Amino acid sequence: MLLASSVIWDLLSTLRTDDENNQRIGKASTNFGRLSSRVWKNHHLAIKLKIKVYTACILSVLLYSNETWSTYRRQKKRLNAFHFRCLRSILGVSWRDHVPNSTTLHLTGAYDLTTIMRQRRLRWLGHVHRMEDGRLPKDILYGEFYDAPCRTGRPKLRYKAVIKRDMAGFHISPQSWETLAADRNTWRTSLSYGYSLSATSYTEKMEKRPAHRRQRRDGPWWWPHQKLAASSAIKV
Repeated sequence: MLLASSVIWDLLSTLRTDDENNQRIGKASTNFGRLSSRVWKNHHLAIKLKIKVYTACILSVLLYSNETWSTYRRQKKRLNAFHFRCLRSILGVSWRDHVPNSTTLHLTGAYDLTTIMRQRRLRWLGHVHRMEDGRLPKDILYGEFYDAPCRTGRPKLRYKAVIKRDMAGFHISPQSWETLAADRNTWRTSLSYGYSLSATSYTEKMEKRPAHRRQRRDGPWWWPHQKLAASSAIKV
């Protein structure tokens, strides 16, 4: 009984998204290192060609089966950090050069990993929706547990919640997505439009981040006096 429980626990632990991310990052990092001398440090290749190789050989490994992931913020942050580290290596810059992420995306012509993952998930969602009834992926997507008890506390992140968040980032209405996904060309057009909106929104957010950090660091002139007065009042 203990052996069976340990085997089940080990199986469940390997299926967690954190473990999957670690494996994906490790394999993608290995492939990236193997192409370092021939591609990334090759001055005879254009940046545009290097990005195509990076998309085909690195991102395909990093985001393998990400269409079914329910990623939390910390997981997306780690994947995005690896993505930008690779892009900076392709450009030949390091973190000591203080090159912002928005500038890195502009120089490489690439997109942030959050936008790419959103597009892949929504594209897979359209494929599942257009499947015939009775197919296992469609039954799982639209299936619900009957009279399932809920545990106390915050529920875990569900795949449907991730899909709704992706739709919000692509400006797609959750009420009308099935009508759009029923036609493949219409769904691809909607995803292409939402892809550009999501990428633009991310770039604008990255450009505003340094100013926001300076504002939080410096603060208005009355902030230190107010903080000192509050601490004095607490002591009294």
